Amino acid sequence: MDTHRQAAAGGIAEEMAPLRIGLIRVVSVCSDVATQLHGKWLTAHFPGLHVETRSIEGFPHGLCEGDLLGDAFPQVIRCAEQLAPRVAALAVSSTDDPAVPELRTTLGVPVFGAGSSLGVLCQALSVPVGVLTITAKLPDPLRHHLDGLDYCWKQVPGVERSTDLLRSAHQIEETARSLLAEGCQALALGATGFSNAGTRYALEPILNVPVLDPLIAMGAQIVATLAWPARWKELIAEFT
Repeated sequence: MDTHRQAAAGGIAEEMAPLRIGLIRVVSVCSDVATQLHGKWLTAHFPGLHVETRSIEGFPHGLCEGDLLGDAFPQVIRCAEQLAPRVAALAVSSTDDPAVPELRTTLGVPVFGAGSSLGVLCQALSVPVGVLTITAKLPDPLRHHLDGLDYCWKQVPGVERSTDLLRSAHQIEETARSLLAEGCQALALGATGFSNAGTRYALEPILNVPVLDPLIAMGAQIVATLAWPARWKELIAEFT
């Protein structure tokens, strides 16, 4: 193999080297299979990621109520501190991004939140965006990034927590169609529980519009940022 081909092969190997990611689930689950679900979702779409997952305790339904966010902060921070020494980046699997701004100021690794990552992708679209939520309030990171854009949002009827989504396919589709009827030309899934339910892949074939998934958005941002590790602090600042 000549020098140029060796260099190219070396570059490809470096690109394919696994990136070790610490993923924090903000829902308490009773089995290892459930705990690893979001990590497997990320690695299925981004095979270069190696994901180690931790779940916070005492939140069996996740952060389905806004006043639970503050209660969850200490546990998210504790999980992050346990994971940080062993990973290249941290990811918080919630569109509320609990403790993400605080962790970015205290830890020496990049910290990503599903809400801000999804918001960045929404900003990139040049069409009105409809957001599906599981609560009566749009997550603050999404609201921040959507400010000034053409968007609307709706809570899926009968859904109050992530676990409800698995049995709400009809309500999800009807909510999506109602957003499109109001002029939206793309959809954003405003909770990581939609990933569990496979909502993106259920809606895109029948609605023929882009459907943005928060976990995929976060994985894309992780991969894009860590491709230039020397610049990650600058890139994180640009994304937030």
